[in-house]
Amino acid sequence: MHDSIWIWLSFAIMGTAASDIWRFAGVLLSRGVDPESAIILWVKDVSTALVAALIARMLLSPTGALAGVGDAVRFIAFGAGLVAFWLSGRRLAVGLLAAEAAFFAAHALIEP
Repeated sequence: MHDSIWIWLSFAIMGTAASDIWRFAGVLLSRGVDPESAIILWVKDVSTALVAALIARMLLSPTGALAGVGDAVRFIAFGAGLVAFWLSGRRLAVGLLAAEAAFFAAHALIEP
């Protein structure tokens, strides 16, 4: 038991460090770049489109364990998260928590 804690802790530290190196490099390399330049706006648009496509894929054509969950549960969770996001003044954490809560509640009520 004690050894497994250190294994998971080391995975978390190594995973974070590997990601943070690239984040730090991005911060250093982006100094002096105009956030309203055409290339930065294009990158922002492409990343937004990719996230939207992934969300649509999860809703309409899920894979893995999510494929076993009914359409109604997925759409209820999506709608609840979206409404909570907008009502909270576009706070992402509120939208995510509401979507998760709605997902588990709908799954428990609709698919017992």
